Amino acid sequence: ERIKVIFFASLRESIGVEQIEIVAQNLSELADSLTHALGPQVRAALADTGIRLAVNQEFFNGDWRTADLPLASGTELAFLPPVTGG
Repeated sequence: ERIKVIFFASLRESIGVEQIEIVAQNLSELADSLTHALGPQVRAALADTGIRLAVNQEFFNGDWRTADLPLASGTELAFLPPVTGG
């Protein structure tokens, strides 16, 4: 299924793109699909456990890396970096 993936703020800068369309059947395939499309820097950029994932503009609770959530064509995924206070 073709899905749209958006990277916000520092993630966009470290990965090098704002958004991309990829093919993934479920969330557990996502990291492999992103690495295939964009290269190994994606895994490093998304390794921080504080990164939040929104699926169709709703935050996903749990570890997206191992979730077996099916992705329908047209799903929008957004990665947001950890919030830092100061």
